[in-house]
Amino acid sequence: QTSPVASSVTADYYVSPTNGNQGEVYTNGTTVLFIKSDGARAFATLISGTTYNIAAWSLQATFSPGKVTFNNGSSWTQTNAPLPTVTFTDTTGVSFKVQMLTSTTFIALGGPLGAIPATRQGDKLVWANGTVWNNFDFNAVNALFQMATGYP
Repeated sequence: QTSPVASSVTADYYVSPTNGNQGEVYTNGTTVLFIKSDGARAFATLISGTTYNIAAWSLQATFSPGKVTFNNGSSWTQTNAPLPTVTFTDTTGVSFKVQMLTSTTFIALGGPLGAIPATRQGDKLVWANGTVWNNFDFNAVNALFQMATGYP
């Protein structure tokens, strides 16, 4: 009896250009696992060429260089690594996740602001819909962006 040779697993990270949600795809040569930003996971089976059936999500996914296109019209664009997320809580106590995109920008992943981006302007966070969050400690805002993005 011989032991089976372990296949190496590769991980590819993606971002949805429409809502900023991230996705992950893990493969070991024969098995493909899709993971959505909400943690939902589903295995896929090869249909033909570069197209896979994700039965649990009633979707088909077609791979092309740097992109996954789904048969429902949505897509994921490949990125270098998973984008960090943090949880924000607004003044009414509503919490929601945001995804850090750069050292000065992020995008809301739902919540009261929907899926819109925001930029840091000094000690303020300015959302694309015109909403401004202010009254932050400048050092606290620096720490938030440095922790989440690793930027100096």
